[in-house]
Amino acid sequence: MLGEPIATLRLLHYGGQISDPTKGLFGAGAHTDYGLITLLATDEVSGLQICKDRDAKPQKWEDVAPLKGTTALD
Repeated sequence: MLGEPIATLRLLHYGGQISDPTKGLFGAGAHTDYGLITLLATDEVSGLQICKDRDAKPQKWEDVAPLKGTTALD
């Protein structure tokens, strides 16, 4: 993991709206964060969901409530 340096930056904005491409609303699809650190500013913005068991059929997605004045560090 530490043999070859690599830098990747991915910026996502969770706007609190449901994706609807016909209206020009696009969200980040289901994904797993990668790398060593994830910074997530959640200040009063809804829209983030987590799936605790990605192998479950069907998958169960849970809303993550935003907390005012917080930033999550993964």
